[in-house]
Amino acid sequence: MYPEQQPPTPHIESDPSTPVPPVEAQPAPHSATPDAYPQFGPPQYQSPIHPSPRVVTSANATGVMIAAFGGAAAVLAFFVLPYIELPLVGGLTGLQTANTLHNLYQTARALSQTLGQASSFSFDISLVLWLQVSLAALVAGLAGWQWTRARQVGPLPTRGTLISILISAIVGIVAMLYPHVSFQSQASSSTSGQIATALVNFGFGYWLMVLGFAAGIGGTILQLRADSAQLSSVISGPGIYQQPAPPFI
Repeated sequence: MYPEQQPPTPHIESDPSTPVPPVEAQPAPHSATPDAYPQFGPPQYQSPIHPSPRVVTSANATGVMIAAFGGAAAVLAFFVLPYIELPLVGGLTGLQTANTLHNLYQTARALSQTLGQASSFSFDISLVLWLQVSLAALVAGLAGWQWTRARQVGPLPTRGTLISILISAIVGIVAMLYPHVSFQSQASSSTSGQIATALVNFGFGYWLMVLGFAAGIGGTILQLRADSAQLSSVISGPGIYQQPAPPFI
């Protein structure tokens, strides 16, 4: 008995004019598209050798505040408080003392030229007094400017400005001590100097100016030390480094 044969499948010729529907491509189950990985920004790195710009407040600008008040007190004392004390005249401010010394210098020069003799006043000492108040104003101005910047949360006072304040205060206190030392040397060398020293006394304004310049020196040194300590702590402190996360696989 023979097996039953299946009838042959008829061959159907396709019509070329009949459009074939497009086949949609299926994505691979594990395709590596660009969106498959999380996006990471650049690593955040801050070198400890190059710290970010520092800012200060009035809490760590005490040095320039002391220098500013010292210079301002010296300027105020020159114009308001008695610089010298005279027995018959009373107290003379720094401004009045400078004008009096300048008039005495001009009178002595005119008299010596009339008599043909050398003047006993070889130097106008009033210039020293004007130098004193000018340096006091410079100390007050520079220190006050830096203190104002610190109160407004600005940058730290620059070292060059602090050095300028320190030099001005040192020269100012030397100029303040010059008349006192000059009077003492004249008192020990001549009788007229002893009489002048006995009659002329330095007033409260003079000593307040000396204290003002001393405050300028002390405050500037304090600020320099504070800035050096803060800068050392910033440089030696650890840097801020954030390691980026590995890409997602």
